[in-house]
Amino acid sequence: METMGKLSQNQPIRSCAVFGGGVAGLAAAERLTAAGVKVTLFERETFLGGLCRRVQVGESYVDLGPHNVRTGSAEVLAYWKDLLGDHLESRPVLKPKILFLGRLLSYPIETKELLSQLPFAVLMRAGVDYFARYLRGPKQIESYRDWVVKNYGKTLAKVFFEPLTEKIWCFPAEKLDANFGKKRIPKISVLRALLGLARSDRSHPEHPLFADIYYPREGVYEICQKIAERVISRGGRILTQSEVCNYSLSDSNATVHWVDRTSGEKMTETFDYILSSIPHNPGAKGTEELVYRGTAFLFLEIPASDRLSVPLIYCADRDLPFNRVTDFSYFSTAIIGKERNVICIEYNPGSTDDVTLEKYADQIVESLKVLGLLKLGRIFARRIDFEAVVYPVYVRGYGGLLAQMFAEFAQKERLLLLGRQALYQHINIDGAIESGFRAVELALTAPFDAQRKLDLYRKGLP
Repeated sequence: METMGKLSQNQPIRSCAVFGGGVAGLAAAERLTAAGVKVTLFERETFLGGLCRRVQVGESYVDLGPHNVRTGSAEVLAYWKDLLGDHLESRPVLKPKILFLGRLLSYPIETKELLSQLPFAVLMRAGVDYFARYLRGPKQIESYRDWVVKNYGKTLAKVFFEPLTEKIWCFPAEKLDANFGKKRIPKISVLRALLGLARSDRSHPEHPLFADIYYPREGVYEICQKIAERVISRGGRILTQSEVCNYSLSDSNATVHWVDRTSGEKMTETFDYILSSIPHNPGAKGTEELVYRGTAFLFLEIPASDRLSVPLIYCADRDLPFNRVTDFSYFSTAIIGKERNVICIEYNPGSTDDVTLEKYADQIVESLKVLGLLKLGRIFARRIDFEAVVYPVYVRGYGGLLAQMFAEFAQKERLLLLGRQALYQHINIDGAIESGFRAVELALTAPFDAQRKLDLYRKGLP
C-alpha cells in the first residue's frame, strides 16, 4: 500500500526510477542522466522501444508497424538530428490510400472522391441528410456517432464513418466520445464537395502532409537504441526483464518492488522519485472504463519487386479481414534483406489464441492476392505479433474519467506520469519524446508541485 506525507519543496532529486523502456521512458532517462541524476530504468520485456521496437522477419528487420517520424517541434527535430546525424533521412510526403467499396481513395478522405463512389440513390440521400442535419441531427454532441451525424449527416455516418471506426476500434460508434471525431477526422465540407470544390483540411494534425517526413536509416528503433546508449554511457542502469510489482511512497523516498523475470528473484530498491510511462488507470478510482485496444501484426517478407503502389493502405470495407497495410520499402530498406521487401498488415482477430491469429493471417494473405496487392504471391517468411496495449480508446466520458485519475495522481508527491500509455493519449513518437522532456523539467524544478503536475497532465484532456 502507498503512504503519503509532506515533503520538503527544496529537496533535490538525486536518484530516479523510470518505469517503461518505450520512447517516453527512454527520453526521460536520457534527460535525467544528462542532469546528473542516478537513473534505473525498468522494462518488463526482453527488448526496449515498446511499440517502436524492431522485429525480425526472415532475413529482414523492420519496425513494429509504421510510425509518423514528423514533428512541428524544433526541439524534437534538433534532438533527432543530434542523435542520428546523417542517419535521419528525409522522405517523400506520404500519400496513403483507403480501400472503400473495392476502390483505392485518397486518405484522409477527400469528400468529393468519397461521394463519387456512392450509388446515385445513396448520394442523393446523403445530400438531403447533410442539409437536414441541423434540423434532424442530435441536439447534444456526446458520442462519436453524434459528431459524424452532426457534421456529415446520417447517410455518410452509416455507410462510411461508423463502419470504418467500428471495424478498426472494435467499439460501437455510440460508445466512443465525440472528441474522437474531432481529434481523428479532418473537417471537410460536403457542401463544397457537392459544388466540386472539396479539399481536405491539411492543417489538421492527423493529416499525413502536416509536417516534413523523416525516417531513421535503420528504422525508428535506431532512435531508441541511440538514447539507450547515452543513458548507459552516463552511468544509468537499464534493466530489461524486470517487472515492477508495486511501489510505495513516503516522506523521504519512493520504494520500488520488482521481480527479475529471468531468475524469479524479488527485489526492492529505494529512490528519490519515480517517473512512470506504464498504464496506471487500474490503480485509480473510477477509471475501470478506460481501455486500450490491442492489435495483431502480420509481417510478410516478399520479393523486392513486389511493392505496393503507395506506402500505406487503410481498409474501410467490413468484409475484408484487415485494417491497414504498410510497405516498409517506403520507410527503411537498410535493414531489409537483399532483394527482399516486407509488408505489415494490422488486424483485429477478436481472439488472441495462436489458432485464431493464424487463421486470420491465412485469410489476409488470400485477400491480398485477390486484391492484387500481392502480385507475385511469393512469401519467403511470415511472422505474427500481438500487442494488447496499443491505442487508448476514447470511450464516452473519458475526459471526466481522466480528470479524476489525474487529480488523484497529481497528489502523489514522488510520482510523475508521462507518455502515451500512462497519460492515455494518442501521441506519435515526437509527442512521446516531448512528454519525457516536460516530465523531467518538472521533476528537476518543482517535483512536489501538485498543481503543475496536474496542469501537465491536463494538456491531453478534451
